[in-house]
Amino acid sequence: MLSLQQFHGNVYENSMTMKYYSTNKTAPKASLEDAVIHGLAPDRGLYMPEEIQKLPAEFFQQLDQLSLQEIAFYCGQLALWAGYRG
Repeated sequence: MLSLQQFHGNVYENSMTMKYYSTNKTAPKASLEDAVIHGLAPDRGLYMPEEIQKLPAEFFQQLDQLSLQEIAFYCGQLALWAGYRG
């Protein structure tokens, strides 16, 4: 199974710049922290990451060995860790 370090690669390098936009496109872009705290954008749109990284080839090679929870975990990490400023 892929380790988190293998899975994320360079995601931490981009963590300071990831922003989330509103699906209604009239609210200012937000950080992950602001998007989570506020839930909805001021224009009542949903926050979406500006960019979603591609899943690595190794993920697809192991897909039949992963549970639905593991698939959701790895996919969710792409959006969440990309916005982490810790």
